Amino acid sequence: MPTPSPASKQKAVWWVIIVAAALLALAILMKSTSDTEESAERSQADEYFLKGMELEKDGDPVGAVANYRAALKRYPTHPEACYRLALINYANKHFERAGLLLDRALKSDPANHLIHYQLGLAFDRVSEPDSAVSYLRRAVELEPEFDKAAYSLGLLWLNQQQPDSAVKYLDQYLKLVDDDSPQAGEVRELIESIQYER
Repeated sequence: MPTPSPASKQKAVWWVIIVAAALLALAILMKSTSDTEESAERSQADEYFLKGMELEKDGDPVGAVANYRAALKRYPTHPEACYRLALINYANKHFERAGLLLDRALKSDPANHLIHYQLGLAFDRVSEPDSAVSYLRRAVELEPEFDKAAYSLGLLWLNQQQPDSAVKYLDQYLKLVDDDSPQAGEVRELIESIQYER
């Protein structure tokens, strides 16, 4: 077999480089097409979501639900559509369904304190206090100024016979709200009764 000349070796190397570049360009084009398709799906889902919000605001929950579902059909991990649909399910006492939707929203937006908060409430409603505590605690960690989460966590700890933890979060709640509000007065009285019973 004849030994290839240096020119033919160089030509072969160039062909390998050209083929590799073509394959890379094809991969980039395919990813770009995929990203463009995903972006279009997300954009359509956003339109359905916004229409759902508008219908919900106008007092048409059936229309809102239909649009949120259409958004999820286009973009199954649309966190806002999952969240709004979960809240509607929660309001209609479909707590497990609400929890599943919130879990899906959380996978898309794990740093959203509102989703953690709503999951905590949903788990509390289905009598899963450990999960409820976990999600409410995470909501407080993500947004320390979120008074509703601190309040809910304080009450949950109180129901779990954990007075020290209850007082900690109820105190945190009091630091976040107006001292003159009726609920602040009730929480102060609750803390006093907890401390008195110890």
